[in-house]
Amino acid sequence: MSLDFENATNPLDIESQMTVGAVIDRVDARALHLANPEADVSRPVREVVLCDPDEPLPAVSDAVVLLIGARTRYAELPSRLVEAHRYGYAAVVVKLDDELTGTILRGLDTDTAKLPVLVASHYVSWRDVDVLFTSLLAASGLDSGGAGREHAVNPVFGVSDAVERASDNLFALCNALAALIGGSVVVESLEQHVLAYSSIPGQRIDESRQESILQRQVPDLPYHREQYMKVLMSPAPVRFDARNGELPRLAAAIRSGRMPLGTVWAIEGPRPFTAEHEDKLAEAAQIAALQILRSASTGEVDSRIRASALIDALQSPLVTAKVKEELGLNSDVTATLGALSTIGTASRPASAIDQIAIEVRRYLSAFRPGATSAVLNNTIYVLSLDSPMATRRLIENILQQLRHRFDLVVVAAVSDTIDDSGTFAPALQQVGTVLRVLRNGHPARDVKGSPRVADLRDVQLAVMIDRLRDFQLQEPQLVNPSYARLTAHDSKNHTEYAESLRVWCESMFDIAAAGQLLGIHANSLRYRLRRLEQIAGVSLTNAEDVLALWLQATVDHRRPAPLTEPDS
Repeated sequence: MSLDFENATNPLDIESQMTVGAVIDRVDARALHLANPEADVSRPVREVVLCDPDEPLPAVSDAVVLLIGARTRYAELPSRLVEAHRYGYAAVVVKLDDELTGTILRGLDTDTAKLPVLVASHYVSWRDVDVLFTSLLAASGLDSGGAGREHAVNPVFGVSDAVERASDNLFALCNALAALIGGSVVVESLEQHVLAYSSIPGQRIDESRQESILQRQVPDLPYHREQYMKVLMSPAPVRFDARNGELPRLAAAIRSGRMPLGTVWAIEGPRPFTAEHEDKLAEAAQIAALQILRSASTGEVDSRIRASALIDALQSPLVTAKVKEELGLNSDVTATLGALSTIGTASRPASAIDQIAIEVRRYLSAFRPGATSAVLNNTIYVLSLDSPMATRRLIENILQQLRHRFDLVVVAAVSDTIDDSGTFAPALQQVGTVLRVLRNGHPARDVKGSPRVADLRDVQLAVMIDRLRDFQLQEPQLVNPSYARLTAHDSKNHTEYAESLRVWCESMFDIAAAGQLLGIHANSLRYRLRRLEQIAGVSLTNAEDVLALWLQATVDHRRPAPLTEPDS
């Protein structure tokens, strides 16, 4: 009995013998494309070889060779291609621009020109290209020839995000398997997120599975972790007996070669599990891997291209037409720039920002696929093709998601609408200014306790005070002399006249309220203010004196700027 779902058992339709043409058909052309269309792409691919410029080509046939460093040694490429053709290589992969590659190919003899030359995009790392071929070979049941070459869980073209994007077909796969077994089926990521689940009427299901589906997350319990480790370490499906109110389960790891991508779980139906059920679950795990890889080879490349384009737009004085096209910007599109950062980023490892950036990218992929995100100088930028108001709501939702995943205070800024002047500079300056204020002590949460999202109008006064502080740092003689006398007295005598003044001003000159904030009696505060007038040589009934002292006290109260700030 086969697993039929939505047109094909195998959405990639990978044949038992992988060919160069099959690889080309299944990979996004922006990541890898054929430079010589007249080449013979019917040759089978049996292994992958990595070769740097100083190494001789191994004498193997039906292999794909990744010529690392060809850009710097392109003069040697013609002889390398001749040698690869003589050995019987299936294809050669290089990283060169199309014009130079075309010039080299036109100088080859007729026979050598039949050797497929694949050009990898500079957006794609050599490691990704290697894992791509290795994964496709593993999926087709062939050895990649890479025995001993372990691949990290950072797979081809960003499989972590691709796992999330592949869910449409995964739902159909879960339903097909549940119809056979009779029990609920789920596909989970390595982070134990529920990516897809079956919804067959009458399927057997328990309370734990229902809760996981509703939360889209499996509870992090010790015995669950033990089960996951057992499944990921086993080459075959693993059975688990009923436990803690959970029905018996059958689980298999989703892999591409040695690389784990997730797990698939089935609850036992009306009849006990059989050997056929184990075979079908293993088959479903293979199909899930292919769907994830297919999604990875398309969506992640597009995400990388757009992220690189956004960084170009942020760093360049003028945005080119090509960058606008890659970002989806045209004269009819409204665009807004958002930016996210953490309080105390300078003391945080870069990996924390990277992990947050992954979650932001996943959220956008699911709920706002037209938006683009990128990391630059410890700041996560989001380009939303929407109004500032809609962008603010989007980022508020993102912060709510992050709040449940990270023990960090994340703040965010939103720009005004990006105009069509051809530059992101004003928007970048706006979000940089707002983030600086939020990170310098402006409340990082709103009155409801939610993470803070602000635009320039929300923090206008704080920005003015920050600018005054910066100005006084450059021109120290402009510090108010009366306030300087006050702080000198405080420092020498361990008093708090300057702080008492600031709190009194910010309490709208309410003696009782200010005294309560300072933890002193109202009469004590009255005495302090009278004594303050004598020390500073001012009159608190004079509006100019009060304004000058309050501004200086507020500037003095603000914390120094963070060590690492977003570009402005």
